[in-house]
Amino acid sequence: MKRESVRAVILTIILIVTVIVEAFLLKIERLDSKQMVMRYQLQAVRTSVNLFKAIERRNPATFKELATSTFRFPGESENRHFLEGVLVTPAGEAVDPFGHAYAYDPVSGWVRSNSAGYLDW
Repeated sequence: MKRESVRAVILTIILIVTVIVEAFLLKIERLDSKQMVMRYQLQAVRTSVNLFKAIERRNPATFKELATSTFRFPGESENRHFLEGVLVTPAGEAVDPFGHAYAYDPVSGWVRSNSAGYLDW
């Protein structure tokens, strides 16, 4: 009976450790997916700023202008938005996957994240 109790305790400890490790690995996987989304979004926003600058011959004044302005390629009948695939609040702030607003410098046209650990991306 005592041996069975020890075995049950060991199995319970192994189960708890396994659950903790799996939870940790899921958190890492979730962080990696948010990082991938941020890389895509930063690239998309920076490309949108460059496209806006090429067409309008100036940087957009705000994210809101970038998100609401449209353009049309020659030979196309439909307008396209300069900025797509990024959450923009009604106040005109583009939000990264971690829930922080992207920082935008209208003078240089540079976009960066405000999330801790990603300021230099």
